[in-house]
Amino acid sequence: MRRTPRATPYNFFKTAYNINGVPTGARFHGEYQTDTLGRFGRELVGKYAGRKPFFLYLSFVAPHHGDPDEADDPHPVQRADGSWQEFPTTARPDWVKGRFDHLIRHAPGVLPSGETEADATDKPGYLQTRPELTAAERAALVEVTRQRAEAIYVMDLQIGRLVQRLKQTGEWRDTILMFTSDNGYFLGEHRIRQGKTTAHEPSLRVPFLMVGPGVPSGEQRFDPITTVDITATLLDLAGAAADPPAAPDGVSVVPSLDHGDQGWDRPVLNEALLRFMTPSEPGFDERGSIGIRTSRWSMIRYANGAGELYDLRTDPSQLTNLFRVKQYADVRAALTKVWWQVKDCQGAACRTAVLPPSLRATPEEAADDYRTWAGGVRGGNSPVVTR
Repeated sequence: MRRTPRATPYNFFKTAYNINGVPTGARFHGEYQTDTLGRFGRELVGKYAGRKPFFLYLSFVAPHHGDPDEADDPHPVQRADGSWQEFPTTARPDWVKGRFDHLIRHAPGVLPSGETEADATDKPGYLQTRPELTAAERAALVEVTRQRAEAIYVMDLQIGRLVQRLKQTGEWRDTILMFTSDNGYFLGEHRIRQGKTTAHEPSLRVPFLMVGPGVPSGEQRFDPITTVDITATLLDLAGAAADPPAAPDGVSVVPSLDHGDQGWDRPVLNEALLRFMTPSEPGFDERGSIGIRTSRWSMIRYANGAGELYDLRTDPSQLTNLFRVKQYADVRAALTKVWWQVKDCQGAACRTAVLPPSLRATPEEAADDYRTWAGGVRGGNSPVVTR
């Protein structure tokens, strides 16, 4: 018997909304959440158009998995180690179902041959113990990928309608539109069926697109940008960076927009709880992993002493862990020194952190590093920076 899910933010046809402190009850039940949120966005543009400058943050839940269950959802599948694997999916309106079946033949993290990672013995224990996907698991993951693509397509249509409303109201010529995501997503890479959080490229990389006055049209940039840089960039574009109410933690990327790539000369810090990698004794840092990312190198250090190091120029899929390889000891030492400098940094100390010359990348090298990843990765998600 199928359960009857309650109204939550993760029920796409029975969403719990709160408008200015007032729960909406069943007012929007039966509508697909992405369509409802898109309409909210357009209504707010109409409300504030022509008045003082306004900021709209529109966050779609899709393609996150959620209720309700649907007839074509994959059933739990038994893995090669005997355990059972569930494959949670998103929900979609009926009209979009099947739209990408002819295009999506395998999950992004699974090769057409069915292989994900033939040898995981160089990985930390939590990855070593995962068996390769069975044929049934691969088929389930194809369905998950198709459903996610369908949900994204509906979201894409809503973004187009938002742009149309901005143009209709005359706000488009004065609007900076940014598009990004809070995380990437595993779909088979490193034998991880689904998920995020760990500091590997499929989870770490997200798209970033920007359009508007002062933003060059049809160009790409390869300087790094992280989520915390968005606030500083918006303040800079709005002319408010000189005296913000609170100093942003990130760095504005407007210089890259105005003058082209400056080169990758600052470390990108990543953190995750990963409690299963954290010793249980008191006094340990609760962050299960802390990593440093440069244009070329990715180093992940875990609270239990494990580590990973990858040369993304030669190994964009992160298949060969170099953390304990002797000939890369100097690289690991240089990255570790930066790691200690920034892992607990705050404010200006984070904004002014720079890489030593040996770890920097010129604009040309950073562009080549991205193209290497985009052209050679086995699976993976979106570009780190695309505008």
